[in-house]
Amino acid sequence: MFKAFFKTVYETKTTILIYFMVFLLFAVIVAKNEEKNPIMGDFQEKSFSIVVIDNDHSIASEKLYNFLSETQDIKDIGMTDLKKLNDQAKFDMIDYVLIINEGYEDKIKSGDLEGALSYENGESMGAAYALSNICQTWTNNAAIFVAEGDSIENATDAATKIATDVNAADIRIVERIVNDTESDYSNYFFKMGAYALAMTVTMSLGVTFASFKKEDVEHRISVSPYSYKKRKIELFLGSLVFCLAVAAAIVIVGIFMYGDEIGFTKLVLYFINLFIVSVVFLSLAMLMETFTHNFSIMNMVGNMLILPQCFLCGMFITRDILSPAVVNFSKCLPFYWYVDAVDLVSKYGSLSEHYGEFFLCLGMELMIAMILFAAALLVSRTRERKAI
Repeated sequence: MFKAFFKTVYETKTTILIYFMVFLLFAVIVAKNEEKNPIMGDFQEKSFSIVVIDNDHSIASEKLYNFLSETQDIKDIGMTDLKKLNDQAKFDMIDYVLIINEGYEDKIKSGDLEGALSYENGESMGAAYALSNICQTWTNNAAIFVAEGDSIENATDAATKIATDVNAADIRIVERIVNDTESDYSNYFFKMGAYALAMTVTMSLGVTFASFKKEDVEHRISVSPYSYKKRKIELFLGSLVFCLAVAAAIVIVGIFMYGDEIGFTKLVLYFINLFIVSVVFLSLAMLMETFTHNFSIMNMVGNMLILPQCFLCGMFITRDILSPAVVNFSKCLPFYWYVDAVDLVSKYGSLSEHYGEFFLCLGMELMIAMILFAAALLVSRTRERKAI
């Protein structure tokens, strides 16, 4: 069966090569695009263009203006007419108009902040929400310090310090994430490469397994001296060698693209992760073959099972934009753990302190593969017994 497996693979080599080249080309294109426009780059710090109209001319309003000038791009467009400013905002010439109403400082002192500030926002609702929250939080903090007995000068200085400290902490976190991700662009390639591997393994092995179910081939196998157990073991071993070859081919392409920046240790860890996840899709191919031998149906089902995982597990889009419920659900899927393992290798390289996390990811992938493999054997054995 081992030799028969590779003879069958050779007979379908054109189909296998086409699948592999198409999906690998897709992986390369997407990875190169992500290098130019990193996914995590969406979370870099951004300042907004705003106009501030100070109708109070007080210490508090001046301190608020000074605070905003340090973090945002304040525009002086030489107009105070609200209608014209609203037009400027709506046509996206400015992001935001802040109006500090008369009596602003008195409202801070009294603690009644209703109507202290007014806003006009542009097309970006995100900018409006962010800036409104910043201004309102600063004003609330100033009012709290005044209520505790501080002077208006000390209260507004304290509000500015709190807001500045919070912003600085947020910026450090964003920079850490961006730097960790961008330091190794191979991260993108090996995430996308797993999609090429999954489709190649699932479709190629599905077709190969189905060829053994042709009536004449199945009849010859049934009268051969090979036991059911030995047939399955040799077929599985042949499939493992095929998976090794596909994983090695992806790593070789990765060497050509990123050889200087990856390093030997990372390459080995990427290869191990690729090979382990390929076993999951080997098992999936075995399970699919037990239900259908039609290539078109296999192709459709394979895409339905694999492509959504790429979105749910953080391969095509970052998990940060997914809801917690979706992320929790994706933990049941193999690509979730594959992506986690790739991120660990990309960020920490040798994994000197993170081997436990890495092998946990591999263990979860293997557990999913064993579940699918057991289901495939159960269905296959049950059908063979019924046929007898």
